[in-house]
Amino acid sequence: MSSDIKFDNLHYEIRHELSQAIKNVKIAVAWISFDIYEKIFQDLLASGVKLEILCTNDKANRSYQNIIDDLNQRGANIVLLKMPSVKNHMRHKFAIIDEATILNGSFNWSKNAVKSFENLMIVKQDIELVKKFMNEFEKVSALNIQNIKLLQKLERCTCGEKKINLLVFANNPTKYNEAWGDVIQICSHCDFEKILKYGIQDNSLHFMFDSYEILDYRDEEIEYDDIKYKLDRDIDKHLNNYKLDILIHAIGFVSSEIISQDGDSEQYTKILWKNKFVGEYILDRYETTFGVCYE
Repeated sequence: MSSDIKFDNLHYEIRHELSQAIKNVKIAVAWISFDIYEKIFQDLLASGVKLEILCTNDKANRSYQNIIDDLNQRGANIVLLKMPSVKNHMRHKFAIIDEATILNGSFNWSKNAVKSFENLMIVKQDIELVKKFMNEFEKVSALNIQNIKLLQKLERCTCGEKKINLLVFANNPTKYNEAWGDVIQICSHCDFEKILKYGIQDNSLHFMFDSYEILDYRDEEIEYDDIKYKLDRDIDKHLNNYKLDILIHAIGFVSSEIISQDGDSEQYTKILWKNKFVGEYILDRYETTFGVCYE
């Protein structure tokens, strides 16, 4: 693993690192002067490198729409993320090259950025750091404007606090080996509770969590983190394909635990996944099953 920090000639440093790409490049940078990077992007695409770019959707980036359209026609996947308000921006400034090199810092890849004091950190062969940036890139790319609006403007309860939508699965698959659950809306503060959707059947999502649960009891920290990051990305993609017209904020499973030497047990709901934008409002455990029960 190696790292370096740059303060000068940052456009040159970025183009130099990009030119080393062999397989793929993922870029999440708020503002890019595409005319500065058009040539290197074209060269990467011509050499077979997969190029994905996320930028904020504003007048500055849209002024390069002709270049963006041309690059997309050449095989790039460039998305201008439209936020719910002109005051909101996707402000990331990082790139992942061949899942091995990270470029990150204060520097936007724009002409205006060179007029300020900026920095660019270049980190190579830090596997754990790459995983974290990959996870963030996948999270942002999975969002669409409607989901962003719903996440940033959570419905308010009569008590004034935020309402949360939980997808809660029964503790075991049915006798037909099917996983069933309900979408429950709760308040992050009071005891408000409402069933929004009965009978969500999703074996593949249940299988994802089975992999996670197996590792949950191991001491193999590196392997656990590998699964955790992959699981997080897979869930984001999976939920993006749901046709519920309901945004899922968290996913949990009805669980049970022994509470006495006589074998008495109690049931509760264990939350295994939270959307990063609203996770602060969601507990790890709820002392109820929310009435979710399928035989």
